[in-house]
Amino acid sequence: MENEVNITEPTTATDFELKISEDKLEVVLSIDALTAAAADTADKIIEKLTEMGIDNLPELELIQTRLKETKYDGDQMQEIVIVRGKSSVMPVDGRLVWSKDYFAEGYKIDLTTNKIDFREKVASPVVLEDDLIIKIIPPTPGEDGIDVYGKLIKVNPPAKAEIKVGPNLRWDEEVSGYRAAVSGRLRMPGASLEIQEVFSIDGDVGCKTGNIKHEGDIIIRGDVDSEYNVEATKTILVTGVIGACNITSGGDLIVNGGINSREDKKISVKGGVKAKYIMNTVLEAGGDVASEVEIVRCKVKAGGEVYCGGRIVGGEIIAGTNITADIAGNDKNVLTLLEIRKTDKSDDSETEDSAESPTSENQAKSEQTDCIRIEEQVYTGTKFTVLGQRHQVKKRMKGPIVALIDKKLKQFVISRYDEKEEPESDKPAS
Repeated sequence: MENEVNITEPTTATDFELKISEDKLEVVLSIDALTAAAADTADKIIEKLTEMGIDNLPELELIQTRLKETKYDGDQMQEIVIVRGKSSVMPVDGRLVWSKDYFAEGYKIDLTTNKIDFREKVASPVVLEDDLIIKIIPPTPGEDGIDVYGKLIKVNPPAKAEIKVGPNLRWDEEVSGYRAAVSGRLRMPGASLEIQEVFSIDGDVGCKTGNIKHEGDIIIRGDVDSEYNVEATKTILVTGVIGACNITSGGDLIVNGGINSREDKKISVKGGVKAKYIMNTVLEAGGDVASEVEIVRCKVKAGGEVYCGGRIVGGEIIAGTNITADIAGNDKNVLTLLEIRKTDKSDDSETEDSAESPTSENQAKSEQTDCIRIEEQVYTGTKFTVLGQRHQVKKRMKGPIVALIDKKLKQFVISRYDEKEEPESDKPAS
């Protein structure tokens, strides 16, 4: 035929190249279609690989199959991986997994206003007994590889995850982690993790610390600035003063300085309160409340006794047992409410014998129970209420004054309590 074309297949390899990858894990064959079709190409490749010192040579038939299956684009060179080593498997280091971000930096953002609340830090280092704090994930070893020359590619052993622990943490084998042995505050001074039962703040509670919440006792060696909150499950000790703050204590509140708050804030204490002075404060205590100098314009409710070493002026003072002060009210006749109100912690009941026995011991006991005592001066504007019975002071009275329910007369009495003077009954005001 005139249009018949005779095609003669090449019998000798003419053009190919073998390159070793940078990591020495592959031998790459670069070859064109014409060379790949030559009958002796596979033999030439095996020969070249041997000259190069390649280990674990591929079978001749495998090379031939690869050459036939490769798709070629005209006379362009194609790359074929002809030898492959064994890749190494990298080890995985051990790691520490925290149950939450106890030591986060920064402040919380109000999602409604998108404003930063500089009183509330993101970090939450408070932990409860038995909380899982941190898990230790063990390392996973790797596997050595083999390059195309048959040489071993060594991998390093993985690093272990380790952490030093101090007091109040215990190891839990089941979860491979540390739990809190006590409730408290998580700290990491240096490289050692510990739980602090007594949280000590060397300075003021303010913008630097943010609001404080702690499972245990708190010692604040400074002031508590206004608008910051302090909450503890046990006693709070403040060496300075407390401003307009919300304070919550599961134990006592002891303030070496004073308290000057506002009516929109509240101090709530399950134990007792002791301070140098208390002003403009809404305070509720399960135990006694004691102020060395004054209680001014406060709303106080105590399960026990209220004691003031100076004056009580303005506001409302409610005690479960006694109220004692030097002065009640002031010369401007400001309304000052003093009340003994029976609570679960107070009990004015006595046996019939003790109520009727006119002994000096029982008399003293009677005077010490459910009494309002003013040592120096009671000003007009002061109101006494004892177990529901009220009396308003209409003229200034010089102390010492006692207001109580006389258990013999079974009525309210208010009078001086000099040794020579017997209390006289006073009909309760309507």
